[in-house]
Amino acid sequence: MDMLMPPIACTGLSTGRMKYEVPESLENYLTAILRIENRDSKVRVKDIACELGLKNGSVVGALKKLDALGLVIYPAYRPINLTGDGRRLAEYISWRRGILVRFFMTVLHIEPEVAKASANRIGHGLKDEVIERMRRFMAETYANLAEPFDVW
Repeated sequence: MDMLMPPIACTGLSTGRMKYEVPESLENYLTAILRIENRDSKVRVKDIACELGLKNGSVVGALKKLDALGLVIYPAYRPINLTGDGRRLAEYISWRRGILVRFFMTVLHIEPEVAKASANRIGHGLKDEVIERMRRFMAETYANLAEPFDVW
């Protein structure tokens, strides 16, 4: 996937009933599940806890909320899966954070770990328009960066 282009069908992500408004803390769970799924295919509570540096109990509470929102399928004591909407939302969140990381590293020359941590902290609060302008700026100014760039 071209890092400078958003994942397919991510804008206006909704089920027809509601547009997803997910708190920052739950965004982190979605992206962690996506990373684990892509790496290991099977996602368990302890995998998410390890990935985020949390206790299993905290993860279970978040998974119940994500399940109620229709973003994950969380059967107790079974592997966890993203729903179609959950996957699209997780990919979109990861893409937004990736744009920020690239911008911080390429334009501002910030070290990768600091760029990742900063993108994670501020990415949730930025409007889509800001991310889009950053993406366009990098696409026009740094055309050689149009190749995939894995930051997560």
